[in-house]
Amino acid sequence: MTKKQVLALGGLFLFLLAALALIKTGSGDAPPARLCDAATASSASSIEILQPDAPAIKFVRGASGWEELYPLHYRADPVELDNFAANICAMKVSQRLYSGREGLGRFALEAADAVRVRLSNGGAHPLLEFDAGKASSPDSFFVRIFSTPDGEVREADGLRRESLSLPFAQWLDKTIYAALPESITSFTWKRGGQQWTAEKRGGIWQLERGGKTSRLGPASGAAVLALARMLADFRADTVLPAQGDGAPAFREDFSVEITAGGRPNQILLVGSGQDGAPLVKKSGEDRVVFAVQKWKAQKLLEDFYHLRG
Repeated sequence: MTKKQVLALGGLFLFLLAALALIKTGSGDAPPARLCDAATASSASSIEILQPDAPAIKFVRGASGWEELYPLHYRADPVELDNFAANICAMKVSQRLYSGREGLGRFALEAADAVRVRLSNGGAHPLLEFDAGKASSPDSFFVRIFSTPDGEVREADGLRRESLSLPFAQWLDKTIYAALPESITSFTWKRGGQQWTAEKRGGIWQLERGGKTSRLGPASGAAVLALARMLADFRADTVLPAQGDGAPAFREDFSVEITAGGRPNQILLVGSGQDGAPLVKKSGEDRVVFAVQKWKAQKLLEDFYHLRG
């Protein structure tokens, strides 16, 4: 092979390498590695989720944490919302698959099919806005990113598509009651015409029943302490709207009034819905009702029956 032939082959090789690089980068348009950066997630002060067949959901972050602004103005779960924003921004995105307004149907990105997600911080433009289309695998789906020219379609990986279509109540704070166990100083249990009060006086738990006060024995004292520990972080499995469509009928069975140092008394109304599933309502809160596991409702009854003797 002559020197001229070697040079010609070398030039052809370099040309092929350049052409391959150009194809792989989509004419020089390298996609971002992530849907957005961590700073976007941490700076977002509102998150909106607009589903085509469900009420729009909007969360706002204020001084006291995340709240669901609509459809139900109630506290949102701060951990769930922070994780959601972080997971959205951590999603890896593919190269551009498509751009333009025609042909979005094959990705389920038409307005009638897509879920729109918007992260904002009060500025004139969202920090991030995209439509989520159909899933391409269990942990990835197609997105149309509005901050890119013509709303480019890419594949986003790292989150299940169904996590964007959860009912609004799934995002709500599931805390029913929370207090340090040692701060709880009394319980009053009422059922029908019966009432018992367990009160801590001088560090000793006593039982008041029918106008008589007696010191609790070791077993009853242990039951009170177990109850205090359970109620120190008493959480629901599901939060349900208390009014309107989907609100469960509530039938009260008994109530527990809790006194803890330095805070107003809280009354928990324990009952069930039409299907017999345990439900809890809080005094002073008429927006939501809490669905709890059966064992939690049973434990409240068992502990107080144990005190009654």
